[in-house]
Amino acid sequence: LMKIMAAKANGTGIHGSWTQGQAVLDGYLKQLGVDGSEYKIDDASGLSRHNRMSANALSVVLKSAYDNSNWQIYKDSLAVGGIDGTIRKYFGQPAYKGKIIGKTGYIASVKSFSGFCLTDKGDYIFAIIANGSSGGSRDTINAIAQAVMDEMGK
Repeated sequence: LMKIMAAKANGTGIHGSWTQGQAVLDGYLKQLGVDGSEYKIDDASGLSRHNRMSANALSVVLKSAYDNSNWQIYKDSLAVGGIDGTIRKYFGQPAYKGKIIGKTGYIASVKSFSGFCLTDKGDYIFAIIANGSSGGSRDTINAIAQAVMDEMGK
């Protein structure tokens, strides 16, 4: 994907490189107003040993996706709480089922969950990244998403 973005950006449609792809992503994030200290993009693999992104930066990217004309395509690609994907086993209670959508991530001692709480009063973005996480952190992360739903859906 990085090389495809680079190839499209260089105008030739071919010969995209990692470095050019990093520049495309860097430009996109800066255009969104994300400070360079909030991220480091190495390989575009999401959670990896060399990528870094703050929860704030991730929230800004999600807001951009939400405001984009392709929002529905992106939304349809996310796991749906209590229904499918990586969060099908979670959020099965009626207050949350089908109303929390997002993407989970995991790499040695880091867990993340970001997405959207869909409420009758509007949709809310969340991004949670737990560094140095242990076995019980997934439950805590999920509880945070539920708290967003509970509080904002009132």
